[in-house]
Formats: sequence, structure tokens, C-alpha cells
Amino acid sequence: VEENQAEVFAESMREASVANQDDFATKADIAALEAQINAVGARLTAEIKGLRAEFKADMASAINRMTFTMLVAIGVLFAALRLL
Repeated sequence: VEENQAEVFAESMREASVANQDDFATKADIAALEAQINAVGARLTAEIKGLRAEFKADMASAINRMTFTMLVAIGVLFAALRLL
């Protein structure tokens, strides 16, 4: 390889190396990404806990309504049996 060709090749490799350094993640980039992931995880956890509490409350309310309805139905049934 001629010297001027080697110099051109070496210069192009240096330029490519510098240009591509922006494509690499630094430790700071990784730390920032981890912080964002942790923040999203915390928000999702809080949202899930809220939905779970809401679901439990809805289920308790539904069970109470069904229990009341069943007790009224049983009361009506016993009243009807007494009439017979």
C-alpha cells in the first residue's frame, strides 16, 4: 500500500471512529435510561395498586348487593311458604 493511500485510509478510519462515537451509549446515558425505566415502573405499580383497590371495592359492593338481593328473595320465599 502506498503511503498516501495508507494516510487516506487512516484519516477515513479516524473520521469514521469520531462520527460513530455519538452512536455509543455512555454510562450517563444508561443511568438516565435506567432512571426513566424505574420511574415508569413506579408509575405502573401505583396505577396497578389503584386499579386493584378499585376492583376490590367494586367486587365488595357487587357481593353486598347480591347478598341483599338473595336475603330479600329468601324472605319473600319464606313469606310465600307461610301463606300456603
